[in-house]
Amino acid sequence: MSHQFGRLIDSARAAIARSGARSTAFVLAGRTVRLVGAGPDLVDRVAPAFAHLPQAGEDAPADLTVLLWDVRSTGEPVPDLGDFAGVAGSLVTPTLHGGSWSFVHHAYENAMSYLDREQSLGAYVAEDAATLLPWDRACPLRSLLTRWLAPQRLLLAHGAAVGSASGAVILAGPGGSGKSTTSMACFAAGMGYLGDDYTLFDIDHQAVWSVYGSAKLADDHLARFPGLMEPEPAEPSDPADAKRVGWPVRDRPSAIVWSAPVRAIIVPVVTRGPACTLTPVPASRALMAIAPPTMFQTAGDQRAAFHLTTDFVRGLPAYRLELGQGMERVPELLGGLLGEGLS
Repeated sequence: MSHQFGRLIDSARAAIARSGARSTAFVLAGRTVRLVGAGPDLVDRVAPAFAHLPQAGEDAPADLTVLLWDVRSTGEPVPDLGDFAGVAGSLVTPTLHGGSWSFVHHAYENAMSYLDREQSLGAYVAEDAATLLPWDRACPLRSLLTRWLAPQRLLLAHGAAVGSASGAVILAGPGGSGKSTTSMACFAAGMGYLGDDYTLFDIDHQAVWSVYGSAKLADDHLARFPGLMEPEPAEPSDPADAKRVGWPVRDRPSAIVWSAPVRAIIVPVVTRGPACTLTPVPASRALMAIAPPTMFQTAGDQRAAFHLTTDFVRGLPAYRLELGQGMERVPELLGGLLGEGLS
């Protein structure tokens, strides 16, 4: 079956031969990832999310190479992958494994990805780069990177992170819990920024790495933090209720933090209370804030994700952050945990 889905690699190479190669490389958690696109369309839509990371030269050996193409701009069709029942035409996002390889049909996004870990090679195909959805422009290749990194005990987790190179806090919880509000409040107050929605957990060192330089904010967030982020124009194909995508560290590169030891896990909760408060909670509360969104929002090995999250939160202090009135106090509270004053 690996040969069946490996045809995506062959088609990617054919698309690149037809349209020419557009290449970029960056360093993620000490590993070099090279993106090679068939022409500019898809790679230029994906690359901005990684532009804040250290960039690698053209001759740098890659630990992972990902070949990308879209059908509309290249004319290269998706190859015949045979009958994988229950996948094509459905809204499920299954992951198929076979030893060192894995395949995902991203049904909602109308895309597919394939990873061969033995060859350190992946492929990603979308129907049309121009209709890439907001969450894929902000946090692209999530599933493929998850499947590559997890065996290395690096978990691409659903969680924000702010702080400095000497220490960071993880902000964990489902959509609407207040992660973006908290991370943007801290960013506006001068704290360093590792990510708004997905960050990389180094399980064995209890550290966090930045992956994406993006933020996804609703209109009320943009109104609350005017001038903090200039969002991309909305695309005609974007869902009406989609958050706006922007690059908060693009104009404030001094705020970029590539990695940091984790000092605590914060579970924000929006309340109607008179103040913002920070209360210790059991590690199990942090686990339940991180594990389910990570397991179900990114296609991968869900059992492995749960075990990696369990190992990560073990021994880390966890706190419930009640987001009431006086949001300006949040950076002070979290800065106090990190032993950092904010001017």
